[in-house]
Amino acid sequence: MFDKCNIIKGAYPKNLSLSFARFNVGYDPTDAVVENGFVYNTKKDILYYAPLRIEGEFTVPETVNKIDAGAFSGCEDMTSVVLPSSLSSIGEQAFYYCDALTSVVLPSSLASIGRNAFYRCENLKEVLPQSEIPPVMDNTSFSGLYDTAMLSVPDASVSRYIDTNWSLFKNLRLNDSSAEIRTYSDGVLAYRLIPDPDSDAAEPHNTAVVISGDYSSLTEVAIPERFTDTSDEANTDKPQRYYVTGIGYGAFRNCSNLRTITFNRRSTLEHIGEYAFESTGFSNIELPATVETIGKNAFAGSSITKISVPEKVTEIADRTFYNCRSLTEVSLPAGLLTIGNAAFQSSAIKDIVVPDAVSTIGDYAFYNSITSGLTLNEGLVAVGEQAFAASANRNLPAIYMPSTLKSVGSGAFLNRTVAKVNISDVAAWCGIDFDDADANPLKSSTEKLFVNDEQVKSLVIPAGTSEIRPYAFYNCTTLESVEPDEELLSIGTQAFFDCTGIRELTIPCNVAEIGSRAFSTTNSYNYKLTALTFVDGTSPIEIADDAFRAPQSLVWGRPMECMNLATGSLRNLTIGNVAGEIPDAMFKNSYLNTLTLGSSITAIGNEAFRNCSLSEVVLPPSVETIGDYAFAGNTNLALITMGHKVASIGDNAFNGCKASTVSITAQTPPAAPNTAFSNYSGSLYVQGEDAADAYYDAYTCWDRFDSHIMIEAEELRVEGETTLNGKPGDSYQLTAILYPENVTLPYIFWRSTNPDVATVTPDGVVTLHVDLKQYMALAANDSEVSTCKIIAESLYADGPVAEVTVNNDNSSVDIIVGGGSDDSNGNIDYNAPVEVYNLQGMKISDTIENLNHGVYIVRQGRAVEKIAVK
Repeated sequence: MFDKCNIIKGAYPKNLSLSFARFNVGYDPTDAVVENGFVYNTKKDILYYAPLRIEGEFTVPETVNKIDAGAFSGCEDMTSVVLPSSLSSIGEQAFYYCDALTSVVLPSSLASIGRNAFYRCENLKEVLPQSEIPPVMDNTSFSGLYDTAMLSVPDASVSRYIDTNWSLFKNLRLNDSSAEIRTYSDGVLAYRLIPDPDSDAAEPHNTAVVISGDYSSLTEVAIPERFTDTSDEANTDKPQRYYVTGIGYGAFRNCSNLRTITFNRRSTLEHIGEYAFESTGFSNIELPATVETIGKNAFAGSSITKISVPEKVTEIADRTFYNCRSLTEVSLPAGLLTIGNAAFQSSAIKDIVVPDAVSTIGDYAFYNSITSGLTLNEGLVAVGEQAFAASANRNLPAIYMPSTLKSVGSGAFLNRTVAKVNISDVAAWCGIDFDDADANPLKSSTEKLFVNDEQVKSLVIPAGTSEIRPYAFYNCTTLESVEPDEELLSIGTQAFFDCTGIRELTIPCNVAEIGSRAFSTTNSYNYKLTALTFVDGTSPIEIADDAFRAPQSLVWGRPMECMNLATGSLRNLTIGNVAGEIPDAMFKNSYLNTLTLGSSITAIGNEAFRNCSLSEVVLPPSVETIGDYAFAGNTNLALITMGHKVASIGDNAFNGCKASTVSITAQTPPAAPNTAFSNYSGSLYVQGEDAADAYYDAYTCWDRFDSHIMIEAEELRVEGETTLNGKPGDSYQLTAILYPENVTLPYIFWRSTNPDVATVTPDGVVTLHVDLKQYMALAANDSEVSTCKIIAESLYADGPVAEVTVNNDNSSVDIIVGGGSDDSNGNIDYNAPVEVYNLQGMKISDTIENLNHGVYIVRQGRAVEKIAVK
């Protein structure tokens, strides 16, 4: 399209991949704005394109912090550019062919300069970086200028520039004092001479840095403490002494014949530059204690076998000892703070002890290193990607993972088989951000997780833990049980993946999210987590599609619309007192043989329980409608019980069911077609003579049954206290009985008037969720909201009801009934051993300590007391 056009420079959306001009500049079309021919992103902090028409001096707007690739390329008439004080990045070829530029001041904020950024700026005579920390640049950033342009650097940081590839500039001077930095050779070594910035000092402290030279034939070298400049350029009236304080950028790089290097015992060496000893041939080096910094790649590929890093060094820079394949011993200083990326990658280190002060270990820091032992420190915060990984499987003994650790990069322990993983703080472990499964040493550990050297089989998530991060307990096969805290809010992706020892699990009421494959397994045959309980709670929960495999037993206490679980394998199901409706076909074709429904359910959807294996169904008194085919195909369903609110039953709702006994307490016969049941040979039990007459007269369905009048309930009695005292998290077991004892429908249904305050399960377990005093204070003007009662009711129309009031006083134990046999004193000594039974006669404890709230029988010898734990 543009082949015959003489276009010098053009800007185009990057997704077009055009190349139609001499200078082509691409920009992000989804985030761009054009002003006066300039192209910025919408925030104007990235400059994509500058037009060729710029002449003279141009000031880049202060909002810009990045000059993108090629932005000013070809601006041949721009003689000067003022860069913003916030600029952090100059992209590749950003000023390519700006050959009218004579100088450039680089702001102190600048952190990086791309490839060929100032290439072909042939008249650029001076580069003035303002930062004391040299910006990271490519060797080509100022290609063609290193022999001609002057580099003026801040006086205080000249050695830092000499330690990096900024030393490619042959002409160097101090920015503040304008003193030139000369080169000097003593016949063996070459130096950069750095004069004392205080030129009037009586005893000037001049320094020197060893720089690269023709050292290829050297087999040994001694670094002096100091020397005197005797060159022709020296001040002969006052000879200048220089102290060697550094080894500069690439000084001895590729000196493979160099076998020995020594330092004067009085050496004041402070810094070793980037690539200073890369690929050298010496095996041993004893660095002076005065060394404070060691640059990137300083010893990479060298033949050293051991090294003691001086105590003043606080950072092992990126790739410092990379590919040192003979390096077996390393001693790190106590004050070390950071270990950089690939710092010891592909070395032969056997053991490493990370000092206490280290907070960060970089990507690939010890990749394909460490063959025997790894000791991590308390204080460590972050471990990088593949930091301890290996290219093939390698074993490690037990490792301690510090409680201060916050993040571990992907593959940090890839191909590492760790004997055991020891931690001290479960809550801290739950909060570690593992990037993937191979970031967690548990994945391939043989003995798995230990807390303070004790193997964890029953995991208790501590109070206050709000999240379990992804991969936290990945493949921890020794876990047999998990007890989450009520304050838990989320369980991350694959948090318990392949934890094949867990058989039962309770999810607290506040959990709002369970991530992908959180409790799944690689293979279905070793999946043992078959019993799930979701504690009653009104807040929604988001469950990933594959968070669990199919459970066999489920207690569900959350809103039904949140149930994202495979139901095909269910045998036992309890739906708590939060759900409102059972959705259509929700449990169709499952293996359900027992079903318990909570007292908040109002509707059973079409085909909700079709083709299950139920033999009995008791619908709570709250149910109003039963959908088409709701229980059809349950061929063993003989006992069907419905409450007093049922108003309609759908077509074929109980088709194919035995329906031997149907009980219903609705005083008005529910609307039902003659196909609602397929078997009318069973018995129909109704409440009262008037109801019996009504059902007898009901056409199409109910008149087909043989009706009977049931025995009604006269009293509903709650065992023990009718006031519950406690605090958030406390649980109570309530028990109630209908009288007379031969009542036809003995079923008790529990519900809470305020589930935000307290919930109750279908079997009468109450759990407090908030501090009631605080809750009541917030809702002082709303009496319904600020109170909470637990209601016990029956299926009977106008039947008896009992109430239990929820308070939040301190818990206590009250004796309800005391007594014993004739020859006992009737009193129990609770400081001596006792036997504690529930009201069903099952022994549950040898002490009254830590009992859930409820009513219990306590025996001691022949003495017996009934107690209420509040």
